[in-house]
Amino acid sequence: MLVPNKYETLSQSILNIGKETVDIIKDKEVNIYALYKLLIEKNKQEFEVSLDKFFYTLDFLYALNLINLKEGRISLI
Repeated sequence: MLVPNKYETLSQSILNIGKETVDIIKDKEVNIYALYKLLIEKNKQEFEVSLDKFFYTLDFLYALNLINLKEGRISLI
């Protein structure tokens, strides 16, 4: 289980990565791998996103019922 700690900045938290992910898929359906690439390109200067944290973020958004996965493509509900 991931829990926030004092050594992790807010910009590197799952909450912020989730917000950036929602901003990307707001208008369109995106392939999982393309979404990861877009997230990295968009936030290259601000923070790094590991693949593990990316999938934890997708799990978090899915648990909140914000995203839908259909045939390998992610969209907002």
